[in-house]
Amino acid sequence: TLVTSPLPLKALAKFVLAYAQQSSLQERKTLIIDFDLMTTPLTTYLETHHVSLKKKTTSKSENPFQTLKPNLDVYVPEKNLVPATVIRAEDTLTLIQQAKKKYDHVIIIGPSVLPDASVMSIISYVNSAIIVSRAEDTTTTQVIKSYNALVEANLVAIENVIVNERIKYTYPFIREWLTKMIQAQTPVKKK
Repeated sequence: TLVTSPLPLKALAKFVLAYAQQSSLQERKTLIIDFDLMTTPLTTYLETHHVSLKKKTTSKSENPFQTLKPNLDVYVPEKNLVPATVIRAEDTLTLIQQAKKKYDHVIIIGPSVLPDASVMSIISYVNSAIIVSRAEDTTTTQVIKSYNALVEANLVAIENVIVNERIKYTYPFIREWLTKMIQAQTPVKKK
């Protein structure tokens, strides 16, 4: 499964980790591959949460995949490599073939569809795609253009998921408002 977005999206890694964890909890051996080498959403997200990944660029090593949780592994190429070079490399094809034999579900984080045509190089590796869009500012036109680009690349199993990144900013205000409401409803004991 390719997971991409019309434009770069900070919440992409969080979505992919939740999606992959759901897959692994169903006893499916799952692998996440981060092929968005321009923004490296998975690496950035994990490093933010103090999880470091030792990056490998070839499949010639004994095991290029690293375990995050039971039934959930990751593969992250080097950040400083040119995306198209990595994605089209013979080593990458070998890596994908190795992953398909070893894992029940392979999830590839791809570059954003609209600004980066290198996502089209990944299409030959996947059977389906998920387009993750931001509720706040992704336009319908951007989603349709992304969808059409994937359809033109002969990918027919495509879903769209809409996420709301601003919820984390509004949550403290909601909690504060609820606290005030509860306090207002609680009768004050008179002495």
